[in-house]
Order: sequence, then structure tokens, then C-alpha cells
Amino acid sequence: MEQSRWYDPYGHRSDGCGMNPLSLTAVSTVLAVLAVYPFTIYPLALRLLKTRPLQFDVDPMTDSTGETFALFFSFFNEASSMPEKVDNLRAIRAAYPNIELWAYDDCSDDDSAAILEDSDVDIRLVRGRERLGKAHGMKVMVGMTDRDLLVFTDANVTVDPESIGALARCYKDQEVGGVCGTLHYRSAAGTSTESVGGAYWRLEEFIKSEESRSGNVMGADGSIFSIRRELYPDFPDSVQDDFTVSMAVVFANRRLIRSEDVRAFEELVSRRRLEIRRKVRISTRAFHTHQQFGRALQSLSWRDKWCYFSHKWLRWHSGFCLILGIGCSVWAIGVVSIWAGLAVLVGIVGLAVWAFKRSQGVAAAVSDVVASLVAASVGTVYARSGKTMSTWQPPRTP
Repeated sequence: MEQSRWYDPYGHRSDGCGMNPLSLTAVSTVLAVLAVYPFTIYPLALRLLKTRPLQFDVDPMTDSTGETFALFFSFFNEASSMPEKVDNLRAIRAAYPNIELWAYDDCSDDDSAAILEDSDVDIRLVRGRERLGKAHGMKVMVGMTDRDLLVFTDANVTVDPESIGALARCYKDQEVGGVCGTLHYRSAAGTSTESVGGAYWRLEEFIKSEESRSGNVMGADGSIFSIRRELYPDFPDSVQDDFTVSMAVVFANRRLIRSEDVRAFEELVSRRRLEIRRKVRISTRAFHTHQQFGRALQSLSWRDKWCYFSHKWLRWHSGFCLILGIGCSVWAIGVVSIWAGLAVLVGIVGLAVWAFKRSQGVAAAVSDVVASLVAASVGTVYARSGKTMSTWQPPRTP
């Protein structure tokens, strides 16, 4: 009986479930491919798609003063970022004197709002009565303007003033319903967390560029993006507003493109624990938003469905694929020798703990990559359990 538990009729060693090292290795390989697919195979596959050029009108729209634009940002306890933000808004106002500038205070208890009020820049400040989150603030401000083109950014981000003109040029194509900007991260501390975060974002920008070249970007981030007012959707306060609003363009069968000339700048998070916390929060809100899309996803073209699955859904679950793949590999070794399997498992755990404690070098970089993937997958678990993380504390770095 004991021998039949460990050997199949063909002589292959197996466990009590009938799994042998060969089948476990095959499963592990598939899971490993799925874990890296969104970051390797998918971007390369995008390169094979045909370019879909922009189509400009004979009499294109021009806006040299910003009179068709309104720019919005929401903030909570951003006093440390606000002086630089005010300087940036002043520069935007100087370049485009007729643009509307809006800010929503989500019940800050620091000097954020006072800094805005005391500035010499014409900013329309809206104060929330209770803390309801960024999405709520953005909806309130959009409901108070009649401008045709809406621009969204974050409080801790600075925007190249020339981005407004670049947006106007993109909207010359009447099929373009929204435009994603390009976020440039700045590194201050030089930690591996910053290096990995910067590399990850450069890959993300490359993927968005290729999606834009061949069709539609699969959602914008909140640093800088714009849509036509007519496409602004209705949505609950709990969702990730940048993902929701930008994907509404794609759901409306209009183009969501990316422009290199629409630029924003932000500081990288230098501490690993803060970055992990940020990844979990973003993933939780993004997957919760995905759950709200419902049937709208079924309206996408086959090309956009593939892009959405590759860029979003599979990436959210890459951490699970990685953990399960490692588990299958250890299991395969354990089928051959339980002691060897235990030794490998202890070695992997010990190596992971050692790498996580380091702040520089290859081991630290690998640890940051793995931690980011797992954090994103943890966010999907939170979202499935009903968490939304609509409000949060801004991260603070040295």
C-alpha cells in the first residue's frame, strides 16, 4: 500500500495525489510564464501590431489661451507638496491665462488649503464637508465647470505647462476621446526601491506607448490625463477615478491615446514598506474598479479585451502565479525527496528574508520586484473581500 502511494503504474515517482515531478514541473513552468508574461511577452507582442495613426481635421481646433480647458486635483494633507504645486500652477496660468484651475480639499487638517488660499494664483478651491476621497472630489469639481476638455492631475505632481498645448493638438483628431500623459519619476535617495520603481514605470510607459500607437491605452494613471467632458461617466465614490474615467473613453468606442509631450513629474517612493503599502492600496482600488465595470468589458473589441487581460487582469494576479510556481517547484523536489524539498523551502524563505532586509544590490532589487508583484495580488484579495481604500494618508519619504 505504501509503495502504491508513492509510485504510479508506469514507475514515475508521485505523491498521494498522483502528481509526479514531471507534471509538477510543467505546471510550475506555465505559472512562471504567466507571471512574467505581462512584463515580457505582452510588450513584445504589441510591437507586432499595426500603427493606427491620428486623423486630424482640415480645420483643427486650436486653443492658445486654455479657454476650453479645466485642470483639477484633489488633496489631503499635502502641505509639504503644496508650495511646489502653487509654483507649477502659476507657470501654467502664465502660459494659458484662461484655463480654469480647480482644487478639492478632502478635509485636510494641515496647512494645505491655507497655502493655496494665500497664493497669488487664481485657483477655485472647493472644501469637502467630510472625508469622502479623491473620486468624490473630482466629481464635485467637474459638476461645477462647463469646460469641454478636462485635465486631471495629483497634488504631489508637477505638470509641464506646455502639456496643455500638447493636449489641444491631440484633440484635433475627433476620434480621440482622452489622452494619457507621460509620468517622469525623480529619484532622491538612490535606494533599490527607487531603482526598481523607476524601471517598472519605464516599462509601463513603454507598454502604454505601444498600446496607444496601435489602438487604445488600457487606462490612465492619476498623474496627468485628460478626457472630453461629454465622456465623463457617473461612478461611485469607492472606485479609482483615474482608471474609471479613462476607461470610459474606451467603453464609448473612442480612442484613449498617450502623448509624450504631455508630461508630469513626481518623486519616487524610497522606502520599501511605503511602496508595498502603496502597491496594495492601488491594486485594491483598481481591482475593485474592475469589478464595477461589469458588462462594459464585454463591449470591448477582441484587441482591447486581449490588451486589458494582459495589461491589467493578469498583472494583478502575477504574484499568485509566482508563489504557486515556486510552490510547485518545491513540491516536485519533495516528491523525489521530502528532505530535499524541505531544505529548498527553508533556503528560499531564508534567502527571501535576507534579501528583504537589504536596501541595495541585486538581492534587494529582486526582493523589491517580488514584493511588488505579491502586493498587487494581495490587493485583489482585499478588493474581493469588500475593501475599497477610498481614502489614505499621503506617503512620506525622507
